[in-house]
Amino acid sequence: MIERLEAASLRDLCRPDVRERALAVLENGGVIHLPQIGFEILECERTLTQPQHRIRLWAGKPRANARPVLLFNSRIDRLYGINWRGLPVREIKGMMGRFAGWSREIVDALLPDYTGGLETEFTTSRPGNRTVKQPLHMDAIPLRPTQGRSMLRVFANVNDAGVPRVWNVGGHFEASAEHFAKRIRRFEKDRMPMSEWALQRLRILNGPRTAYDRTMLHLRELIFTNRRYQRKLPHTIVEFPAGSTWIALTDVALHSAHAGQFSLDQTFFVDPAVLRFPERSSLRILEKLSRRKLV
Repeated sequence: MIERLEAASLRDLCRPDVRERALAVLENGGVIHLPQIGFEILECERTLTQPQHRIRLWAGKPRANARPVLLFNSRIDRLYGINWRGLPVREIKGMMGRFAGWSREIVDALLPDYTGGLETEFTTSRPGNRTVKQPLHMDAIPLRPTQGRSMLRVFANVNDAGVPRVWNVGGHFEASAEHFAKRIRRFEKDRMPMSEWALQRLRILNGPRTAYDRTMLHLRELIFTNRRYQRKLPHTIVEFPAGSTWIALTDVALHSAHAGQFSLDQTFFVDPAVLRFPERSSLRILEKLSRRKLV
């Protein structure tokens, strides 16, 4: 479930043996951990990753359980999320924009096979202190449909106090999809619901949902809320130290966040056709189980 790669530079990530191992792990629902490679925070950005400053800056007043999230679209230089009035917007955009470019360099070095089918999506900053453990799940984002593309994400722990980010990792979601296969086949949602039509008209939904997107959202909810099933899932608790990086195809890697503060992550959408094993993509698995085309 977790593969630690001994790589200290982009050059190390380009080694054929490292690339082959990374592909095998990621497409089988695992997580690649790069303990020696981390995103560098500039001196002018230090207050963005220090607890004594950050809680007050982000939440407006000190709150131990504050868990705000910011999204940044580097293509149009736009920040989304909480009310960021009074925050150091230029520094935040600078840090998140640099992270988007740095993440792309990591992916291009480690996963060159994906380059032709890779689309840069949103950058996320998570300065809040997580105190509630998530259930295991795969990623399917209600307002950002992938339309059948896989979701590759690069994460970095940028906690200035050295606090690790704690995850629970549960392996490839194919077994979960098979477990709920009958309920997936009964979930016939090709026709657009009225609520979805309204979201599109208001431009809240970032592109139309396909049958794949609706099925993924439905399956994610089935896995996320079924406590009995959650107890049966194999899992591994892992700590990602401050200054380290990890990568996963989060639409097939079951995972959950348990603890930590101050992390960045970059999302890429990947055409399943460029995967080494496209039959292991979430799209192909769901099409096989539902016995129909979903995009």
